[in-house]
Amino acid sequence: MKRPTNRQGASSILAMLIMVLFVMLLAATAPMIAHEIRFSRINRDSIEAQYAAEAGAKVALMSLYKPSTVWNWVGQDVPFDAAFPAAQKKYVVTLTRADGVTPAVSDGTLPKANMVFTITSEGTVNNTKKTVTVKAKTSLSNVLQYAVYSGNGNTTMNTAVINGDTATNKTLTTNNKTVINGNATASTISVPAGVISGSTYCNYPINSCSPMPVLAPLDVSDLRIPMPTFPSPLPSGSNSHTGNYRQSTNINTPGQPVTIYVQGGSFTLGSGNSITGSHITIHAQGAVTLEQNALIQADSGGSISIYADGGSVTLNKGSQILGSTVTFIAARTDTTTTFSFNGGTINYNNPNSRTKIYSLGNVTVSSNALIGSTMSAFIMASANGAATGSIEASSADLNNTLLIAEGDMQVSGGTYAGLYSEQTLQLNKDTIVTYKSSNARALDLPFAIRSWGY
Repeated sequence: MKRPTNRQGASSILAMLIMVLFVMLLAATAPMIAHEIRFSRINRDSIEAQYAAEAGAKVALMSLYKPSTVWNWVGQDVPFDAAFPAAQKKYVVTLTRADGVTPAVSDGTLPKANMVFTITSEGTVNNTKKTVTVKAKTSLSNVLQYAVYSGNGNTTMNTAVINGDTATNKTLTTNNKTVINGNATASTISVPAGVISGSTYCNYPINSCSPMPVLAPLDVSDLRIPMPTFPSPLPSGSNSHTGNYRQSTNINTPGQPVTIYVQGGSFTLGSGNSITGSHITIHAQGAVTLEQNALIQADSGGSISIYADGGSVTLNKGSQILGSTVTFIAARTDTTTTFSFNGGTINYNNPNSRTKIYSLGNVTVSSNALIGSTMSAFIMASANGAATGSIEASSADLNNTLLIAEGDMQVSGGTYAGLYSEQTLQLNKDTIVTYKSSNARALDLPFAIRSWGY
């Protein structure tokens, strides 16, 4: 038998040493490898959980944008990957409303129009969670797509012509040769004397119309224009006044701004007097009145802002207001009528202009009142402590103006671009409404994503 040589023995020992070193190296690196594998899995789960959270947020955004009436999935586990159980890969979406109303959405109904919603979407993959928070404001377009709309009251039309669609959640009644050149949607449709040229959608009578779709509620809260803070102390100068003040002379300063403050009193622009300047602001802590044939005119491209902080605004026959952007805010809470348009004109023959009138109280618009703005114009009445936020209009020339009332609305003659009321709506005496989508879009109230955060 051949004996192993010293060289062969040395080789065996070297091989054993290499094996021992390899085992030691493997033992040393095994925890590192396990950690890398675990970290890789966690990282993968984190990325997928982020995708799941984003998917939930996007589903909610699309449901608000459409808008949808299917909301039974909100607050529930929704599988993110159909190949895995919901417990492993899912998202859960919750919704809250800026006005605090709960639930924020109800299955079978449309989300509130013109409302800011907060979407919180939590994605889960295995035990890893990620959250996405999004704020979005719903559009008013699902209300402003109609020429005439009433949310919680009946709509009655007597000798009216509506060039566009009509909708109400209550009863629609057409009398005395009323013509609706468009579709009509109402819980109940009654046509004793009138013509509806388009399709009808209702709950009753069932055999005479298609099923009524869900109508979004009207909310005027986001249209409200905040009242600027009255300066304290009162700025010095010839245009700062204390107590009731009547401007009985002309202020004509082309190219220069004009700012008038009246502390603790009302402002009156006398009959036949005028104020002109590059930009004009009148801010009174009482009422603001323009007497007959008074004129306020801004230079080309200039703005006019009139604020009755704690008072009413009255525009009388023959008064004129001309500005690229005209804004009124009347905010008196102890009286029913806060804005009275008793004739006169706003932006007559000034087509490329905007007019915004906001009244915290009721509004009356009399015959011979005219708003000529074609870019956009609206008159809005909101409820206060003494008023319901109603609008009464009579034979006014407001064919590019939207009337929006938190309370009832009664219109007797005249031309308008759209009539929208949260309560009852009555049209009499040859009232004509001609819908123009550009007027609604010009309110700048589309669906909008306000923020997106992780």
